[in-house]
Amino acid sequence: MVVHRHITLAAFATLFAGPLAASEPFAISFSFKGTTGCKTLFPNPEIRLQNLPAGGSRVLIRLRGDKGWELGGQEITLPASGTVPAGAIHTFAPCNPGLFSYQVTVKSATGGTIGEAEASRLFPDQ
Repeated sequence: MVVHRHITLAAFATLFAGPLAASEPFAISFSFKGTTGCKTLFPNPEIRLQNLPAGGSRVLIRLRGDKGWELGGQEITLPASGTVPAGAIHTFAPCNPGLFSYQVTVKSATGGTIGEAEASRLFPDQ
């Protein structure tokens, strides 16, 4: 009976660990194409959220400059589509060419962090 229980638990663990191990990590993508820098309030480009963690209700989006400078951010309701539309948040704009990063934190309804992702691109985008 004890051996049977261990086999059942092992089968159960394998069944549920397989899909979790194979799932893709939470990631984001964006492009600066079509944006204009050096604005006091810079509307974000479209930001696509891939492989969102389950249970998210809000998302904090921050922009960082090429020297690690914080350029602002906002927390908004997590879009059901997984795509943050252009202009949904505003930050200080990139002015000089360089590498800029959007950092995204997905939060639960209670405010706890359940996922984080970051992506960087050169500005201006070619």
